[in-house]
Amino acid sequence: MQLAAAAGEIVVKGAPILLAVEACGKGVMRLRVGGSAAVAAAPSYLPKAAWAGATAVAEARSTDVVAGGGLSLRLLAESGRLELRDFGDEPRLVLDLAAIEARMRLRFGFEILGDQHFYGLGHGGRPLDRLGATRRLWNSHVNHGPGSDIAIPLLLSRLGYGLFFDNPAPALIGVGKSADRVCFDYETEAQAFDLYFFGGQICARSFLSRPIFSVMRRCRRDGR
Repeated sequence: MQLAAAAGEIVVKGAPILLAVEACGKGVMRLRVGGSAAVAAAPSYLPKAAWAGATAVAEARSTDVVAGGGLSLRLLAESGRLELRDFGDEPRLVLDLAAIEARMRLRFGFEILGDQHFYGLGHGGRPLDRLGATRRLWNSHVNHGPGSDIAIPLLLSRLGYGLFFDNPAPALIGVGKSADRVCFDYETEAQAFDLYFFGGQICARSFLSRPIFSVMRRCRRDGR
């Protein structure tokens, strides 16, 4: 696998599915799972112009590193693993591209590096930490009582970064299947969506305050 420029964007060549990388502003990068064209036509929580005016540009520094907005992704070509690196260039998560499953449902796993704990994913469901239970990212109040489960696909690490799965389709997130690694899996019926990786002070300000704050209100209002 390698990173390469194609049709004006950076893609991961050799991955099991189409993957494009973009920078959306300071401290925000996104993986376009399924490719940019498919994602543009897919349902989304965010308005189409959510990142209008962003000045960061994703830059392929080599065939294995792409950076933008202060964050970076490093591709370990031989193993097919993609490191998500923070502002200090420290790897925090590893996405195993070679192990992506894309037959009936799309499924991929993240390895957690170092001592981390995670929060978020909405209100009312069972708490998810790295040793927690599977969290269903699809709202249903049937047989649960009023307002019992409000799922929001926003996962925050205590180390100051987060992931936002911009995917309104039914999905699951839970502890991964590994005997020697601490990891979690994400599984969904969708075949195309944006995965946002953001960090630093962006957690408390820009990212949460503009598109995601409206997402939270919309999730609660629409029951998604």
